[in-house]
Amino acid sequence: MTRSISVLVASFVLLVGAIVWAADVPVSYTVDEKQLKNAVSGTNLTFTLYADPGCTSQLHSEILVIDNLLVSRLKLFKPKGGAKPPKTAELRATLSGVTGATNVYMDVTGTGVVPVGGACQAQAAQGGPPATCLDGIPNQDETDVDCGGSVCNACPTGQGCNVGSDCVGGVCMANVCTATCFDGQQNQDETDVDCGGGTCAARCQPSQGCVTTSDCDLAHPSSVACVGGTCAFHCFDGQTNGGETDVDCGGPCATIEGQTCAAGQTCASGADCSSNVCSGSVCQP
Repeated sequence: MTRSISVLVASFVLLVGAIVWAADVPVSYTVDEKQLKNAVSGTNLTFTLYADPGCTSQLHSEILVIDNLLVSRLKLFKPKGGAKPPKTAELRATLSGVTGATNVYMDVTGTGVVPVGGACQAQAAQGGPPATCLDGIPNQDETDVDCGGSVCNACPTGQGCNVGSDCVGGVCMANVCTATCFDGQQNQDETDVDCGGGTCAARCQPSQGCVTTSDCDLAHPSSVACVGGTCAFHCFDGQTNGGETDVDCGGPCATIEGQTCAAGQTCASGADCSSNVCSGSVCQP
């Protein structure tokens, strides 16, 4: 049997499954009746809704005064030979403007609140739109918000995961998607997506970002160097770089592109010069 009593309702909000529609959501929470008497008039209680049974993914929270709460006294059944159950009361409230949900979990905190039946208590299922990979909530079997699991796309670096397939880069460490050199993102010390820097083996191609020439693919047929923060064909950029002995000639430009230096230009060996004669570091006629 239950006997209704008036008491303040703590505020709360939540939702656990799908979303983005506001509604009034009725909630209830069982507590130790004896301890609840420590909540004097004017005591604030905080009702918080979550999207998961561990009460870690918060959806909404509200504060209500205990004087405005509806409280019911519950008589718990005691089976023969069983332990005597605590005197239990049920807090009831209706929370307004809750962003829709299908499955909801709630905890209530404040003076006098000692939960009976666990701190994170399931609420009656609420109607609403079906869960999707675009609802901003970690539902379905997602490992983070709208990603991971078997339904949604893989998660980017830094988001939650259970296995490698939950991540864009395919690597899940300590339940977090970890950066790799093949995750399609510019992270770690890469100078462009999955290339350059000291971590990834891949060197960047022409038009990709760089800090030094070593970030670029020096084995590229057109001989690439880092020019103004971008890997570029250095044998045609009007500068002396990339190992050239003079502007756009000599060095790798001579051996790879056939760009040898004319008489009077700087050289290191005869191979740098069109005449194949280098004397005093100058190409001779």
